This record gives sequence, structure tokens and C-alpha cells, in this order.
Amino acid sequence: MAYRENGITPERLNFYASIGIDSERVVSCRQIHSRNIFLVDNHPEEELQGDGLITGNKNLILCATAADCMPVYLFDRNSGSFGIVHSGWKGTGIAADAVKIFTEKMNSHRDDLVAVMGPSAGVCCYEVDEERYHIFRRKWGAESVDKRDGSYYIDLPSANRHILESTGCKNIYSFHECTICNDIYGSFRREGPGSFTLMLAMIGYFR
Repeated sequence: MAYRENGITPERLNFYASIGIDSERVVSCRQIHSRNIFLVDNHPEEELQGDGLITGNKNLILCATAADCMPVYLFDRNSGSFGIVHSGWKGTGIAADAVKIFTEKMNSHRDDLVAVMGPSAGVCCYEVDEERYHIFRRKWGAESVDKRDGSYYIDLPSANRHILESTGCKNIYSFHECTICNDIYGSFRREGPGSFTLMLAMIGYFR
């Protein structure tokens, strides 16, 4: 089960209409920068708080929002089941949890899974404090961080690729775009907490 937004904005409804999607098909969570993932069978009555959705129902469209955190899209090319997770620095590792759910609960084979890492804050710009740098390095390895000119950075794309590879997932693709330095994207860091642009990541059968 998962949460379908009831307080949808007119702008969001207009966007769905512009791409030919019935808003009744759309499912999302109230994101909390966690590693909570929900299996979606249909539209629930209650709000669920978490950062990942997986379904085998091809009538649903799964959504996540991002503005420097990484959306990771997952698709089983054999069964057609799919999912999406929202992976920020706090929730990094959620991609591995999603692969585990696919293999253990959706009967997916790792060779059939395709993962696409969406645009996110890049190591070029994602500066953090020393404590967060060491937390990330300890959890995800030296390749997930960088230190330059006395400043500390984390590398979400490298960390998530390493995490996905560690699950046995081989079909991994990335946009290689930094949301902070590329102003075509929404960015909490670049635009600021009061005016940042949320981007909508969607996965499903658009028919």
C-alpha cells in the first residue's frame, strides 16, 4: 500500500493533463529522507511516509520529488514491475533495499533489473561539513566522497552506483548531471530553502 496525494496542486493536475495522465493513476509518498519503501497494489486510504514505491500494477504511475537528492528508477524487464526511490544523503542505501524487495517479494532476478540514476547534486558541488563527510565515507567507502582545498564533498552518483553493483544489479544507467551547477534543474542548494524548485520523477506505463 502507498499514499496517493489528496492535496494535489492545480499546477500538478495541469501537468498530468498535459502529458495525458489521469491523476487517479498517480501514487506518491510523503517523503521524509528515510529508507522506507512501500509495495503498491492500488490506491490506499491513508498517508504513508517514506521514500520508495514498488508495484506490479501497470495501471499505476509512481512518483517522487527531488531537488538535489537522487531519484532512482527501477524496472524488471521480465515481469514488468517497477519502482522508484528517493535517495538523499540520509537515505543513501535505499536503492539496495529496493533491489532486495524486488528479488524477495516480487520474484525478480537481478539480471532482469534495470536501474536508472536520475540527476542529482554532484561531487563537483555537493559540499558538506566534515562530520557528514566522514559518516558518508564510513558507510559507502572512499569513492563516495572527495576532499578539495580543505572542503568536503559527497558523491551521490558514485555511492549509489556502488550500492547497486553490490546487490548484483548489472544494468545501471546514469544521467551524469549535477542539479546544483546546471540551472535547468531544480536545486535546494542553488535556489535556497525559500524558493527552490521541486522536480517530479515519474515511472510507469504511459498509455
